[in-house]
Amino acid sequence: LALGSWGAEEETMLSLGEAEAAAVAAYESGDVRAMVESCVEVELLCANRDQPYAYAAIHMLGYLILGDLDFARFLWKRATTRAKEDPEFAQAWEIGKLLWQGKYGEGQELLERVQWGTNGPVACVRLAEVLRDKMRARTATLVTQGYQKIAVDEAAQLLALGREAAAEQLRPMGWQMSADGQWLVADEERAAEAQENGLAHKVATLEALVGRVQGMQMPRS
Repeated sequence: LALGSWGAEEETMLSLGEAEAAAVAAYESGDVRAMVESCVEVELLCANRDQPYAYAAIHMLGYLILGDLDFARFLWKRATTRAKEDPEFAQAWEIGKLLWQGKYGEGQELLERVQWGTNGPVACVRLAEVLRDKMRARTATLVTQGYQKIAVDEAAQLLALGREAAAEQLRPMGWQMSADGQWLVADEERAAEAQENGLAHKVATLEALVGRVQGMQMPRS
């Protein structure tokens, strides 16, 4: 950005400060979309001033929470080498790549393993918790729409939970454990709903989640 005077430079700095403040405010209020939009503004302003972009990790996590995997991929591709050295940003994108492949279980496992930062006005740990809940909710919805009966072990794998925790996750959505403890079974209303919503399509989506679909193109790191 060409700056014609000190006054123009000061105005740009104020604009950067305002964009950063907006990102922090949106983060604090829990408005992930507004946070991401403000992060885009901060990213552009930092690029124009050749300044390091300190919000890349929360920016990436925000895209993953919103399910905007294309935007997440482009954020990584355009990031500077310095930004990619941020371990939280890099780990967030590793999760993004797994989600891109449909490997939700592996993505959730990695999400749980990362030691997310807890310090600063925009600590990643809070967004990581939101992402974890979103990923499990999405997977639980796909299970509900795509299955009438599922092995407890498979449900646990998809949700990246233990057997009992997986059953508890699905119980409010109309699922019950079988008498032998090996299966989760949808009630009749849920089973009919699954059929009406296009069972074959949903099953295909679930198969992608557990890695049965081959040949999917991976975005380059």
